[in-house]
Amino acid sequence: MLASGSRHAGAAQAWYLRVVEGDEIRASRARIARAAAAARRTHERSLHDGVQQDLIAAAVRVQLARELVTSDPAGAIALLDELRSALHEALDRARDLADEIYPSVLDVRGLSDSLRHAVRVEGLTAGVEVEAVGRYSEAIEAAVYFCCRSLLADGATAVALRDDGRSLRLEIDGIEANDEARDIAEAVGGSLTAEPGRVTATFPRDRG
Repeated sequence: MLASGSRHAGAAQAWYLRVVEGDEIRASRARIARAAAAARRTHERSLHDGVQQDLIAAAVRVQLARELVTSDPAGAIALLDELRSALHEALDRARDLADEIYPSVLDVRGLSDSLRHAVRVEGLTAGVEVEAVGRYSEAIEAAVYFCCRSLLADGATAVALRDDGRSLRLEIDGIEANDEARDIAEAVGGSLTAEPGRVTATFPRDRG
């Protein structure tokens, strides 16, 4: 922000808010729109190349098993066993895709368990400390979760989330900030700051 100290400071500051911060907001929104479009294309490919192909392969196995029931019962049973294993794998892939869109653990169990889940999904051993955190609006919980996921993609040594009575404060050690995480926080009225070795994101305490 511009420092005050002259009779033109107020006007200059108003100009800054209107033009400079306006440009930053527009740029942030444009990045969010591009990220959303890219994510949508990725999910569409995953549905087509993953889930759809799994279902087609399952349908083929079912048809083959039907043809073998009379002539080769043992072969039909073996094929059905293969199908059961393949369907379990397909279900795991479908769950992973659903988690990328909106994780069920966040919806059912809230931020505490979902952040621990995010650390496991990223294959990290970072400790997770959660203090005085309850349930909040869907938009806030999703922002906290996906901001954390974005930052965890770069690695982390520790994750902490606390409700200080004024805001939700997410602190992640061992990483640097990125534009995606900043945009996610700012989209719901939060903010993101960085210092060497730590990123801090704050979010409104919207209980929904």
